Amino acid sequence: MCKEHEKVLCPKCLIAHKLCDFVKQGPELTYDMRKKFRNVLTTINLRHNLTQATDRKLVGALEGLDMYRDMQIDEINYSFNEIQKTLEKRRDFLIKQVTDLVT
Repeated sequence: MCKEHEKVLCPKCLIAHKLCDFVKQGPELTYDMRKKFRNVLTTINLRHNLTQATDRKLVGALEGLDMYRDMQIDEINYSFNEIQKTLEKRRDFLIKQVTDLVT
């Protein structure tokens, strides 16, 4: 393993890294690899937790938007029903007036 570039080397790559410090094998390599693996796992876990928290926030926001949409639709329907009732009353009133005039 090349210490400077932190890479595990195959026999071909050893030539390109001949001036670098490297560890051939043993506990030092195992310790370094475990340490790097732990760091990678820690980073993955942190990002996973952040992603989950963001996902929960997004789900909550979408639920809020769904509720707002439903409330707006209900309000629109209520308003149109009230307008329709008012128009029907006005129509009935006008019909009664015309009928009363003619009879």
